[in-house]
Amino acid sequence: MANLSFNYSGEWADVCHVLRCFSTDTILKRISTAAIALQKESHGVKWVEYDLFDTVRRTSKKKKSVITLWGLIDLAYYTVVVSNDYRGKRTITGEEFYMLFDAVESMKQKKEKEFLDAETVGSRELLMYLWGFSGEQFKVQEQNIIFESAGRELYILFESSKKVPDASIDISSIVQNEIGMTWEKVLCGLMLGWVFSTMNCCVTKTTCPFNDPELISREEYLKVISHYSITYEMLRKSKLKRQALYTKPYIITQKNETLGMIPFLNLCLYEHAILWIVRDYFNYKKEQDQWFTSYFGKCFEKYFEELLNCSLREDEYEKIPEATNRRADWKMKIDGYRFLVEQKSTLIRLNAKQQAPSIGDIEYFAKQTLIKAIGQLDTTEKEFAEGQFIKIILLYDDYLNPEILEQVFTMKECDTESDNHFWLVTIEEIEILLSLCPKNRDSFDSIIEEKNRREIAHSKDGKTLFQIMRKQGVLENNFLKREGIAYYRDLALEKIRHFMSKTGS
Repeated sequence: MANLSFNYSGEWADVCHVLRCFSTDTILKRISTAAIALQKESHGVKWVEYDLFDTVRRTSKKKKSVITLWGLIDLAYYTVVVSNDYRGKRTITGEEFYMLFDAVESMKQKKEKEFLDAETVGSRELLMYLWGFSGEQFKVQEQNIIFESAGRELYILFESSKKVPDASIDISSIVQNEIGMTWEKVLCGLMLGWVFSTMNCCVTKTTCPFNDPELISREEYLKVISHYSITYEMLRKSKLKRQALYTKPYIITQKNETLGMIPFLNLCLYEHAILWIVRDYFNYKKEQDQWFTSYFGKCFEKYFEELLNCSLREDEYEKIPEATNRRADWKMKIDGYRFLVEQKSTLIRLNAKQQAPSIGDIEYFAKQTLIKAIGQLDTTEKEFAEGQFIKIILLYDDYLNPEILEQVFTMKECDTESDNHFWLVTIEEIEILLSLCPKNRDSFDSIIEEKNRREIAHSKDGKTLFQIMRKQGVLENNFLKREGIAYYRDLALEKIRHFMSKTGS
């Protein structure tokens, strides 16, 4: 039986005490072992059973617990916040580790209970909370989507951007100036960081047994990792708190070791790396920040136009001309269904992308993005005066559950009434859906009918197009398999596979 006992009170003082029983770097390295196992053996979730001593009843008993990848992120953050490398035990058993995990979980559950108890049943804030946290779990359990998302984004930045009139950005030069190497090498470095972290969390010269200047030199690799590393002190002071580990997932210990302890976080970093380098570059130039946001939105429009070109007949879609009042972007008529589409490339803030999402950040996104889109779609439908349209808010980001849209309509800032024909759709969902049109219109029609039915009936069966399409056996995203996009999706991975085959690794 483990020597460590804990009362699972959820009190901050108790959590601090138990975390301080072990040195911080010891816990972080044990987190790495657990994260690697979760990635290999399951979809980020594992049930465990261990012995514990109940300090309230003064008896020993078995405790069943679920260890999750997203819970390991919380454990890493709070461990760094409360302890250091020079206090506590240097070894940790499996039972002791599970107790530490559950100690942090008990605190999270206590905070969640306090929040839920303070909210009125059925309140907008409560429902926004419940519908706002599914994205992180989905990403953990469907990590292949990260590669597809990265390929799409690189294609938009380097190819779709070529079709934007009177505007261009030299992304290659920006990345070279900001990081000191080509964007391809940055991606290769991040990909290698992810691959190595699935085997060993420690980043040292000896754990990267390669030196290929054509791919990426050892020094360049370490430079990439250093750019995305964070010290204990930096993490403690970060306004992003736990979510800072999404921007800098490599932790520098007080003993000057660099630990890439959670492979999932290292892979997430790869997903938007080049976009964030460019965005940060323009963020420093305050007067150009909004310009880049607008520019990327235009690139996103060109990307969607290409999807329409590849999926529909010319008479089935049209770009809606701009006017003094803001209109939707696209009008589509497919098999008797009429659609209006408003594209939104805005990314939701990081603090909303976690198991305990920031309601304030979700509401901010709703005000700045969703309510504006609702107004544009409603205005456009009324101007056309052609009857009922399905009105799609097409999001580039993929974290919010579409059920949250019902709560957006209840916000005082929203002066449009829901007619049950507003859909919240991600770019990946619409890629899969429209890819059916060239050869499988029956499946397309069936999916639209089911989605319509669930929206009108306020179904509790789930409203995401993903759920409906998967239930009908529609899984393939054929648009992303096209040669141009696939090139960017596979670029870094293919380079590394070639290198490893050449070296016999």
